[in-house]
Amino acid sequence: MQTTPVRWTTVDLELFAGDSRSKTLRERRNRYEIIDGELFVTKAPNWVHQTSCANIATVLKIWSDETGLGEVAIAPGIIFSDADNVIPDVVWASHERLKLLLDEAGHLIPIQNSKFKIQNSKLRKPELARVSRLVSVVFFS
Repeated sequence: MQTTPVRWTTVDLELFAGDSRSKTLRERRNRYEIIDGELFVTKAPNWVHQTSCANIATVLKIWSDETGLGEVAIAPGIIFSDADNVIPDVVWASHERLKLLLDEAGHLIPIQNSKFKIQNSKLRKPELARVSRLVSVVFFS
């Protein structure tokens, strides 16, 4: 018997709404990412990983404040499509680009803007899965 694989989408992430550390925190215990319709679930990053992210974000924040060129965020959701949702560790975006990328819910949606194209369209599931184990930094200039 042949089975059809499940193709996950953004809407399906609502199934995990109850996966929080406490009733008052909206922070989830696990990281849920959808890459090419496949669901990837990972545990929250460890202390060393998070400290590295904080250090990178701090340097970018100081530089951004000094230059006035953009903003930095830690672990924002990026929605490339309904079948591609990722959570990089650190994202920096210029003020100009940020106006074009943010949706009303505060998520980065680069594909909606016709002026913005994903630079490396060959970066697909295997590469994205490997990158998720490293400190990933995304720049939108």
